[in-house]
Formats: sequence, C-alpha cells, structure tokens
Amino acid sequence: MAERNERHRGIFLHARDTARGDRIATFLSEEGIFSLFLFGGPRSSLKSAAMPYHCADVEIYHDRRTEFLKLTGVEIVETFDAIHGSFGQMQAAAGAAEFIIRTSAFGGDSAHAFRMMLSFLHEVAEMDETLASWALDAFLWDGLEPLGIAPDTNHCEQCGRPLFGLQASAALYARGDRGFLCAACGEMRIHNGFPQTAIYRLAPQALECLRSLGEFHFSQAAERLASSPARDSLGSIIELLAEQAAEGPLQALLLLHDRRILDR
Repeated sequence: MAERNERHRGIFLHARDTARGDRIATFLSEEGIFSLFLFGGPRSSLKSAAMPYHCADVEIYHDRRTEFLKLTGVEIVETFDAIHGSFGQMQAAAGAAEFIIRTSAFGGDSAHAFRMMLSFLHEVAEMDETLASWALDAFLWDGLEPLGIAPDTNHCEQCGRPLFGLQASAALYARGDRGFLCAACGEMRIHNGFPQTAIYRLAPQALECLRSLGEFHFSQAAERLASSPARDSLGSIIELLAEQAAEGPLQALLLLHDRRILDR
C-alpha cells in the first residue's frame, strides 16, 4: 500500500508555523527523524501537544508516494515543564535538539540520538539553571562519538606521540582542527604563522577532565566542566568541534554565551 498509518514514540525537537497557520514539527524517534505536518487552528489539540521537548506516542499518516507525513494523533508521555520555565534550561534543550537536527540524528543513528536526548531532558529539567550550558557542552561532546569524529585525547593528531609528558602544556588545540596537538607540533604550527589567538593550550588536568566527561551523567559532567579552571577553553573547544560537525554555527550557543557572562 502507498498509504498507511504508523505509530512511534519519540520527542518533539522543534515546531514552526507556516504562513497559512499550519505547523511543521520535527520529531525524533528510534526509527528516524521526521518532519510532521499538523493542520488546524490555534486551539488545535494536536498543536498544543506537539511542542518542543514533549515526549509522546504519535500516530502518523504516511503517504509513501509523496513521502508526506501528517500527524493524526498524540498521547503525551512526559512534558518536562521545568525546562519551559527556565531560560538556561530551555536554551540547553534547544541546543541539543538543534545539534541532533543539523547532524541528521548523529548521521542516522536515531536510536542513539533518542536515548541521549531523553536522558538529557530528564537531567536538565532537574539541574540548577547555571549548569545547563555546561550540560549542553557535555551533550555535544558525547554526540561526537556516534558521528565518528570524537577527537583522540591520548595522541597528537599530527605526529601520533602521547599527549601526556613533562611539557608544561599537555596539548594544544588549533581552531578548525579535528584533534589535539602535542606541545612540539603546536608550537611548530604557531611558528609557521598560525595565529596564537586561535590556539587553546590545555594543561594535563584540563585534558583529563575532557577525556573523562563521557564516564559521567550529564549533570555530573556539567559540574566537572563548570569547576575546571580551564572551563572556558574546554567549552570553546567542544563547541568548535560540534559546529564543525553541524557544518555551521549553532544558534542556541550564541544566547547561552551571553547568559554565561551574566552569571559570572
């Protein structure tokens, strides 16, 4: 049959209204990431349910001839109301959703993306607002792994030597790179004209903090990042790598940067 109804459990990541008053919602499930059309006026029950960060069981009318997807039913599972009441938490959730959308659910690993997003929403809804932006950085860092572009934190990207040693700097990161450089290769990069303002120097403790983030829940990883003396450099490196993966700036990060400055 060219037409059939489907059921999925997932999370609404984004919703926008068209000039006609209809709505297009981006929905993430273990089976994939979908653009769903909703019709009806502003008081439509479907529209009120299809809100960002709601977890729900949905019914979808799928016309396979045109790949048209229409949302026909929603049963809310969780709403994460605390996120909608906090600017920091809402922007962190928006950043995670934007990253998933821009990377096509981690390059098609929708099941992994769904589990990560659901866990992230649970934790962000319960954490202190001041930690939300650091939790997003932890999410972005973890998201590099299923994309296959997580940088090697043990060896120099250029020469392959171990990054730990007797050097004052354990590693350097050059803006635009995919990995870290040992002190010798980093200094050679600077000697060859790479601007020092685009270089991040990490002490061994900072690199170890970065390396261990994936071992913790998002709330714990956020606390580790926030308490690190190198937190600004670590956050910048993670976000630069994430924006490379997303092939452009992540809009939610711009607002969170402004909030971090106010929170200091």
